[in-house]
Amino acid sequence: MPLNPDSASSCDRPYIASEGELRGAPQLLRVDQFYDQDMRHTLVDASVGSSVTFSPRPDWNNVNEVLTAAGAVSETTVVERPYDASEGLESLIRSSEQSAGLVGYAAARPVTYTYSVQCLNDQQNDYRLVFDTWSETEFGILDCELRLDAKAQWAAQATYDSYCQAS
Repeated sequence: MPLNPDSASSCDRPYIASEGELRGAPQLLRVDQFYDQDMRHTLVDASVGSSVTFSPRPDWNNVNEVLTAAGAVSETTVVERPYDASEGLESLIRSSEQSAGLVGYAAARPVTYTYSVQCLNDQQNDYRLVFDTWSETEFGILDCELRLDAKAQWAAQATYDSYCQAS
């Protein structure tokens, strides 16, 4: 969004170059403890999303066009939006029987993509675009009465250690 619509300019034919990505440690975003098929308690419900920041902040009236150009050199769409890691968990819950002792989880890994941006009509300025998002969603349901396999993925192990062993 332009800061001041009256003085807005555009970024003509943006040149976008990826400066790389940084993957953070995976995080549990949703954990539900089940009592029976119709009753559960949400223990973790993190509200996360994707964000876009420019440095310096541009005064362009075509920011969406620049983001589309960034998406063309990215492995993901560059757009601000909520990230709902629990959608897969909810689908799994609907398709299975729930009972006491079960714990459902959803996890994802934060990822930061960085890009340099140059505009044909503003070559003296270099802009930096940072896109923070989430990837590698993992979800599942654990039976806390059973021993977890030693080769279990990170999210299953973290859920088991924090929510099965603690009860």
